[in-house]
Amino acid sequence: MIGEEVYDKIKFLDIPIEFADSSPQKQNEGFKGVSVVSPKKIFHEGSVIVVAASKYNTETIIKNITCSSGGEYREGVNVFTASGFLALPLHLYTSYVEKKLYFEDITILVTEKCTLKCRDCAPCYPYLKNARHRSFEEVKEDIDLLFSKADYIWDLIFTGGEPFLNKEFGRMLEYVMEHYASQYHHIQIISNATIIPSDDICETLKSTGGYISISDYTCVNDRLKNKLSRFTEKMDTYGIRYEIPQVDSWCDFGFRAKDHPEKSSEELIDMFDACRSTCRAFHEGKFIFCVPAMYASRAVYENEPVDTDCCFESGDKNEIMEWNLGYSEKGYLNMCAKCFGYLTINQHRVEPGVQLQ
Repeated sequence: MIGEEVYDKIKFLDIPIEFADSSPQKQNEGFKGVSVVSPKKIFHEGSVIVVAASKYNTETIIKNITCSSGGEYREGVNVFTASGFLALPLHLYTSYVEKKLYFEDITILVTEKCTLKCRDCAPCYPYLKNARHRSFEEVKEDIDLLFSKADYIWDLIFTGGEPFLNKEFGRMLEYVMEHYASQYHHIQIISNATIIPSDDICETLKSTGGYISISDYTCVNDRLKNKLSRFTEKMDTYGIRYEIPQVDSWCDFGFRAKDHPEKSSEELIDMFDACRSTCRAFHEGKFIFCVPAMYASRAVYENEPVDTDCCFESGDKNEIMEWNLGYSEKGYLNMCAKCFGYLTINQHRVEPGVQLQ
């Protein structure tokens, strides 16, 4: 499974790929249409070895590789764990060597409107003035620009707000499927399951092979249980994959607090490096590094300038890749001074889905 994931994420590159396994049966049969060789035949000049195995076996395999290669293969140089390779080297190699742009995931926002008013909404949607749906033409323009630079996207995410509120959402899905299906692995839709999608959208979703990640707030709102049941029943009817991640708490990013102590540049850099935010989006022609920061600027700080985006159209692929990985001249975003950070560094936890009165 791990090897298959790594392969699927690199097969768009024009490079020779082979699997290694000690099983004679697998060597005879191949895997994913690719040859499988004996582990004794993995050493090639200039090659990179990615170890796709359990954590325990990975340590043993890497030790064996580094010892038997006479020092030619070293961990972190040309031998990697699967997770380590996908986190950074894949992006660097793809951009600097292959001159291509790869995204693990990127989000397209189709609406700012939602059926719920969550008090601690990460993008502050309930506090946003003049929330609106994005038109098909607006989103189409973004999709075209995104794929003019992005050679491959593993997880193309559509969300809002609640995306199924936008009556043109189906057209958006059809468009990206018809024009760019070879440039993404799968489509993910993030929904709170309060709007049952039409039969037409379900047909489109099924044909894209996409899946839905459902934000489940039934633990704090009983009236949503019936809607969730009806939503999943329809997905089952059409054979559309969905998942319901179990979330016990949310991060309170703290944007509404407005009373953060001042931090030095060094403290903000340390915070940014530790944050590891994954809130990327492509929106209105720009690559957005932190969606909550962008919307907090509009909803809470009255459009205070925030450096959350880089110009996509004029930027080259290396520049976009570096921005995606968190590089900047300054080392942090202005909005970091008004934020408690993401996940592991955020100690401010709140109950998910609590509604404003």
